[in-house]
Amino acid sequence: MKILIFTILIFLYNYDKSFAIIQCNEIEPYDASLSSMRTMRADFVQNINGQYHSSGVFLLKKPTKILIDYNKGEVNAFVGVNGNLATYLDKDLEQISHIPKDKTPAHFILNGDKKLLSMNIIKCGKIENNEYAVTFVQDTNLISGKFTLIFNQETLDITRILVSQKGSDDVEIKFFNTKINTEIPDKNFIIKDPRL
Repeated sequence: MKILIFTILIFLYNYDKSFAIIQCNEIEPYDASLSSMRTMRADFVQNINGQYHSSGVFLLKKPTKILIDYNKGEVNAFVGVNGNLATYLDKDLEQISHIPKDKTPAHFILNGDKKLLSMNIIKCGKIENNEYAVTFVQDTNLISGKFTLIFNQETLDITRILVSQKGSDDVEIKFFNTKINTEIPDKNFIIKDPRL
């Protein structure tokens, strides 16, 4: 379950250069939008294999903070990155675990130096509903599969993330009520250990 939850953090990560990289015209505005994003706050719905699974709130504050509050559906948990540590808290079981941030895919979105064009893009272009999709593949010791970032063509905001991993469920994360570059207090990213 933890691996599935961390897929929301997979915006991008390191890549395996064995795949061919295709040319993507028109990708620069989306790359610039990701690079200039300092904060993001959005509500989200996560579907698995086309069925509703969970929903909640996603917060991001570069360069070191992410919080995902799963508060409805199959998962009742916090997933977060604050500094160099990634944390998972199961709210029902009151169990908490930590791993180094660098051992998760989370650090890409917090790293403004990464570019979409540095990924193993296999497909990109305009799709229905005024959206632009970038699909890339990854094959690392942490995670492998096909990932698609879908952007609104007008606002350049990320609207959806699709994750397809061999032998695993297909995950779709839809963002809405998105606010970019608004102030988010640091205290919003603190996950308290319920045992203390």
